[in-house]
Parts: sequence; C-alpha cells; structure tokens
Amino acid sequence: MVCCGREHRLFYNSEGLTFEDLEQNYPWIKRGYVVEHHINHIRPKTLSATTYHMEATAQLILAGYHVGYLPRDLARRYEGMGLMKILLPNEASYDVEHHWAYRENQHKQAADFLHKMMNLL
Repeated sequence: MVCCGREHRLFYNSEGLTFEDLEQNYPWIKRGYVVEHHINHIRPKTLSATTYHMEATAQLILAGYHVGYLPRDLARRYEGMGLMKILLPNEASYDVEHHWAYRENQHKQAADFLHKMMNLL
C-alpha cells in the first residue's frame, strides 16, 4: 500500500488525489531490488531515496518527505497509531504472494508455527 507520513502534506489533504498526481508530483522511495513491472504498475517521476528493507522504507515515510509502498499489515499498524495515511488503497496497491519452506520431517512443527504467525497478521 502506498503511504505518507504525518508530516507529509498529503496526510491532511489528499482529497481529489489521483493516481497520476500521486505518481507524477511527489517524491517516492525506490525499492533497491527489482520489482517486476506486472506487479508494480506505478512509474513515479521522482525517485528520491532507495531502500532494501521495509523498516527503512517505513522510517523514510515517517520522516514526511517521501511516499512509498509498505506491506498492508505494517501500513495499517502505523495508520492505526496516527503516524501514516494509506493513499489510494484501491488504485495504488498490489498483492505479493509469499511462500513458506520447511523440511518435510518437521511438518507438524512448521505447520503449527505458520498457523501462529498467520494469526498475528
């Protein structure tokens, strides 16, 4: 989900914000790794920072200058604390499929762990 921090001007006034406006008129945080074009359909005009970790992305968003993508659960957590705002959630977000891997002989323990983790989200 695309977010801005409480110090960003869009936090208090995003009424009428369009996808094109968000893409073309605000500084974005760039992912430091390759994101496939069919997943991430936004092509920001201004990439003003690069991060390789979600924690770093979150800190830059919280600083109030940049907008950028965060995973839904992390974005909602910050939004719930009043520190971030999710922008255009229906237009400027995408889903990423995650996979878990574990050894076959640890199936029961891995399944129990995964179930507990999913309940935390």
